[in-house]
Amino acid sequence: EQEARKILARHPKNLERTSKGLLVANAILTREPGQIKAFPKIKRPSGFGLSGVCISGDDTISGISLLTGLNVCKTPSMTANMDTDLKQKFMFASKMLSKFGVVVLHIKGCDIAAHNREAKKKSEFLEKIDAELGRFLNKWEGKLRIAVTADHATWSKKGIHVDDPVPVLLHGKGISADSVKRFDEFQASKGSLGLFRLHKLWEKFFA
Repeated sequence: EQEARKILARHPKNLERTSKGLLVANAILTREPGQIKAFPKIKRPSGFGLSGVCISGDDTISGISLLTGLNVCKTPSMTANMDTDLKQKFMFASKMLSKFGVVVLHIKGCDIAAHNREAKKKSEFLEKIDAELGRFLNKWEGKLRIAVTADHATWSKKGIHVDDPVPVLLHGKGISADSVKRFDEFQASKGSLGLFRLHKLWEKFFA
């Protein structure tokens, strides 16, 4: 740790901060740290590709993906913020589908807006995602299965994580529609999937 601080103190950005009388950035503060546990073995369904890739600009998600055996795909314009290039992310998703059996597309922007308590920006960003997803599905309709969900809920009113259930949408070949007409937490809870732990999503997706 002490060596890292010495090295970081000489970084051009920190020299610039020092010249302005600002504190230097010389440490990493982790939030809610935990311990790595053994990942459960995932039963591979027959008839589907065995390899997968994650498209994400977020380092945490990329790290988890590598731990679970997924490849990782990112470019400089794929950020973990609201300025991420959504068009490029969906373009890469299309490209990767010709190479991998499973493609995970992670988008962080909504979480950032919620942490900043910017509900309107979060809503607008969701609409941008929806538009790109619509164009993506027009190309791949009937050729794949898709799951749309979130890995956690972030409350825009207070800018914090909450343990509320997140909505899940499954769509594609072999998946029957139910009566739900809106994709939100309240309506999705009334759907045929019901409430379940998110680690069960794999089983439901390939059922």
